[in-house]
Amino acid sequence: MACGSTERSPACLLETLARRNRLPEDGFYRFHLRPGMAFAETQAWWRPGPRTSPHEGLDLRDYLTVQGEVKPLPVDALAPVALPGVVAGVFDDFLGRSVLVVHELFRDDGARLVSISAHLTPGPEIKIGRRLVAGEPVGRLAQGRAGSPPPHLHLSTLWLTGDLPAELNWPAITASDRLRLCDPLQLPQVCDQQHLPIIPGNWQVYMLSCRDGSLYTGITTDLGRRTTAHNTGKTGARYTRARRPVRLVFSEPAASRAAASRREWRIKRLPPGQKRALWQTTEGQDG
Repeated sequence: MACGSTERSPACLLETLARRNRLPEDGFYRFHLRPGMAFAETQAWWRPGPRTSPHEGLDLRDYLTVQGEVKPLPVDALAPVALPGVVAGVFDDFLGRSVLVVHELFRDDGARLVSISAHLTPGPEIKIGRRLVAGEPVGRLAQGRAGSPPPHLHLSTLWLTGDLPAELNWPAITASDRLRLCDPLQLPQVCDQQHLPIIPGNWQVYMLSCRDGSLYTGITTDLGRRTTAHNTGKTGARYTRARRPVRLVFSEPAASRAAASRREWRIKRLPPGQKRALWQTTEGQDG
């Protein structure tokens, strides 16, 4: 079931999550999803094999830097909420605790948005009935136990019709016919087009800013590996080998290799000023 929305908050949740944890100071580019981290996926990302049921939301742990490195969130990272709302539940999950927030965002049919931030250690101020502002943290990543997945933020978004179940826990929530899970990445308040996570294996058109100020455009299915190769390896392009270091400034998903190649060709034909405007407008960077 696709999520619908009408308004966008000033900063989407993924941008706020990065800024709250000072990731831009470490060269943050975008969040990086391993296979199994996205909504409705059936494989586990922390171990071989399947999940016991399709994934109920989005897991956030890794991010890609402009240098091409993939790094984990700080182990004590803060978890903010995307929208204003009221805390309606705090309950245990298999790694820590989950915080359920009811938001003032409605669909045309009257269904109301609910979010659950999971695998956290909530702050002492996070109690049922507390009103939250957009971007306010509800806790820090829980550390889990030996053999459990590494610390990460799980986010579920749901549409609520009627009242919440009397008992709030994960089994009751997933079994309720009044709550319908939806993909968090389809909500612009969670993730707008400027902050789509990088998913290895999907074709991407990318642009690098080189040491001499010039721009290089290419295509790849692994932005981290390819950017690192441009900076350190012998498999990077001849053009970038003479202009290191380079940094990742723009990427755009493509449906296929052919589509990526067509977009690459169009970008390469742009004057330098239009190329720079493309990545500065899309990513809000000024380098």
